Amino acid sequence: MKSKLFAIGVCALFCNSSFAADHYWRTPVWSTINDSPVRVFSPGDSMTSHGVYAFDMPTTNVFTPHANWNVGDYTGLQTGAPLQKYQASFNPNASGATAVQLKDDSFGLILHTWTMTLHPGQNVAAVQWGGPLNATPWGAQFGTNPHFCFSHRQTVPRSEAYSVVQHTYTSLFLYDAVTQQTIPMMVTSWANIGVPLEYVAPDTNTNSAGNVGYYAASYYGNNTRYVTKMNWSSDQGNALFSQEKFFAACITKGNLQNIINDLNAKRPSSYPKYSSNFENYTVQGMGIQAETGALDNSNLNDPYHQGWFSMTARDAWIYTNY
Repeated sequence: MKSKLFAIGVCALFCNSSFAADHYWRTPVWSTINDSPVRVFSPGDSMTSHGVYAFDMPTTNVFTPHANWNVGDYTGLQTGAPLQKYQASFNPNASGATAVQLKDDSFGLILHTWTMTLHPGQNVAAVQWGGPLNATPWGAQFGTNPHFCFSHRQTVPRSEAYSVVQHTYTSLFLYDAVTQQTIPMMVTSWANIGVPLEYVAPDTNTNSAGNVGYYAASYYGNNTRYVTKMNWSSDQGNALFSQEKFFAACITKGNLQNIINDLNAKRPSSYPKYSSNFENYTVQGMGIQAETGALDNSNLNDPYHQGWFSMTARDAWIYTNY
C-alpha cells in the first residue's frame, strides 16, 4: 500500500495531466546482503538479478559480510544488527575499506581505492547497485508520446580525493536491435569537480569486430538534450550532502532522437547507423553507479591519484509515463 500511495504521489507531482498511466518496469527492490548478488564482475559475466556489481577491478576483491566495524559510520545508513546481514567489505579488518550495505530498499557504499587490489595501469573503479531490465519503454503500446522515467533519493556525505574525479550517476544500458549495439548511458547526480556535461564518445567496452561502440553522458539539470529533468528534481552539484536529495528525469522520444542523431554524427560512415525507429530500442539494465577515475593521464596505482567517498541511495523507480 505504501508503494502504491508513493507512486500516486509522484505522478501527482511530476506527471503531465495529458498522461493517463504509468507502466512500472521496476519498483523499489527490498534486499539484504544475504539474498542478493554482491560481487566483482569477471570477464564474460552478466547481471543475473538486482544486486551490487563492482567493475574494472580484479576478482580477487571479494565482498565479505562482517560485523567488525559499522559501514554506516561512513555512509550515514544505520542498518542495525546483525551487521553481517546488511554489510560486506573488501577488507573486514580495515575500517573504512571499500564496502556496501543493503537493507530494505536502501543501498550504502564506501568506494575506497587505497584498500582494493588494482589491475596494473587501472584508471577507473566503479560499483553499481542495479540489475538487468527488459524494458521496451518507447513501444507502440504506450501511444505517441511515452516518457521513460527514473527517480531515486541519494546522499554523498563524505569524500577525500587526490587528483581523481569522483561521481555518482544513474546508469542505463540501451540496446539498438538494428546495429546490435549496447549504448551505455550515464545521467550524473554528483561529481566532486567539474561542470555538468552532455556528450557522446567512443566506448571501448562495447566495441566489437567491424563495429565501434559509443556511450552517452548527461546530467540532472535544466536545458539538457538527452534527458528531461522532472519538476522538483535536484540538479547535479559538486558539494557534499548528508540530507537526502531527490533526482528524477525522463527520456522522451525527442531526447532519444537527439542521442541517436549525435551518435550517428560521431559514428564512422562505414558503420551502420543507429536506428531512428524508437521501437527498436530496449533498456537492458539500469542502476545507480559510483565511480572514481584518475586524472592527469595517471592511474589509480599511483598513491597520489586515489581517494574515497561514501554515498547512499534508495527508493528507485523505473517506469514509462504515457
